[in-house]
Amino acid sequence: MIKYKAQKSFLKEDFCKNLVQEGKTFFDNNISGGDVIHGGRNFIPNSSLDWHDLCEKNESWKKLNKKLNSQEFLDYVSGLFDQNNEQYKCIKLYTKKRNFSANLNQKVKISGFKTLLGAMVYKSYLFLTRHLISFFNSIFSRKVSLELLIDFSIASKGYTREVHRDSNNRKFVFLIYLNSLSSSAEEGGEFVTWKLKENKDYKSGRPNPNDCEVIEKISPEPGKLIVFKNDNFSFHSVSKMTSVENRYFIYGGFTQLSGKNKFMEKYDYSMKTEFNIYL
Repeated sequence: MIKYKAQKSFLKEDFCKNLVQEGKTFFDNNISGGDVIHGGRNFIPNSSLDWHDLCEKNESWKKLNKKLNSQEFLDYVSGLFDQNNEQYKCIKLYTKKRNFSANLNQKVKISGFKTLLGAMVYKSYLFLTRHLISFFNSIFSRKVSLELLIDFSIASKGYTREVHRDSNNRKFVFLIYLNSLSSSAEEGGEFVTWKLKENKDYKSGRPNPNDCEVIEKISPEPGKLIVFKNDNFSFHSVSKMTSVENRYFIYGGFTQLSGKNKFMEKYDYSMKTEFNIYL
C-alpha cells in the first residue's frame, strides 16, 4: 500500500529562491519574535493577517497561494492515491481574510469582556457555517468539503518532531521544501516516515519509536513535494536539527470541515506500506 509520495522539482529552484528571499525579508520586517514551537520552528499560518500581507506584498507568494488554494491542486493531490470512493471540494472559510481566527484570538488576549463575548459568538458562527457548508456539498455535490490550512515555516537549530501522525481531520498532508541544507544528514532536518513493527498496534498518535521501523529518510531539496494520506498509521518525524542553517518550507493539510475522516477507519496493517519517489 503506497501512501507516501514525493516529487522532485514540483516548484522550480529559482521560484523557491524568490519565496525564501521574500519570506525572510517579510518575516524580519514584520514579525517580532513570533511563537517558536518544536524546539526551533517559527511560522506564519494562512489563517492570519500576516499571511494575507505576505501574499499581497510579494508576487511569488501571491502565485504560490493561488496555486495551492485551488481545486486543481486538491484534485492533483487526491489523484495521486487513486481515491475513487470519495470526491472532494476545496472551500475557504477559516482562511478568508475576515475570518482569520489567529488574529481574533490575539484580540481576545489584549481586549476586554465585549471583545471576548464577540469572539465567542463569531466562533460559534464559524462552527455552524462549516457544518452547513459540509452538509450542502455532501447532499448537492456529493463531495467532502476540505479546506487547505498551510503555513510558511522557518526551522532553525534545535527543531525536531517526535514520531507522530497528524490530527484526525487532516485528509491529505504535504510538505514543500524551499531550500536544501549544505551540511551533512547527520546535522538533522530530514523527514522520516515510519511503520509499526510486526505485532505492534497503537491507538495513540505518538507511538514509542522503539516499536517502529523506518520506511524512508528524505532530505530537503528546493521545490521537493512530499504528500501522504493521513490515517491511523501515517507516522512521521523530523530528525533534530543541529545545523546553524535554516530550513524553509511549506506545511499544508487539506482538512475535513465536518464528519468522520474515512482514512481513520481500521484496516489491515499487514499490507505493505511504501514510500514512492515517482518523478
